[in-house]
Amino acid sequence: TNKPNMSLGKCTRCNKTCYPLEGYKVGSMAEPLIFHKFCFKCQNDGCTWQLTLNNYKCFDNRVYCPNHCPVRGQSNVQDGVNYKVHGTTTTHSTHIATALSAPRLNTVNEQVRGARTGCGSCGSQSASGNFCSSCGARLIAQQS
Repeated sequence: TNKPNMSLGKCTRCNKTCYPLEGYKVGSMAEPLIFHKFCFKCQNDGCTWQLTLNNYKCFDNRVYCPNHCPVRGQSNVQDGVNYKVHGTTTTHSTHIATALSAPRLNTVNEQVRGARTGCGSCGSQSASGNFCSSCGARLIAQQS
């Protein structure tokens, strides 16, 4: 008699037959990856994280833990090669330039933190408290 084949297929990691109660089928529908639950680990070299269906990431038909999944964005492929882009921040944007050139109010810090106080003895500055943390002398309020 012919028995129906109930296996998911061969495990990607150990190449043994994997049955539905023993493992997972993950990845794309066209090329699914099959793993035993115990074999379902990060495929990054040196990483042995045990993966679950909640924490795995699939990238280029390989599974990774969240810490080792490669990053790919719209600008990260050039001539068919993936690379990670490290951009630079400039102030050419009108929004950033406007925010950087906005007038700064000196009274904001005084309203929130209170007037800055200075030590008459040693000259150090303190934002709170009644005594200097450097020399222990009583602090006086500074006029701005």
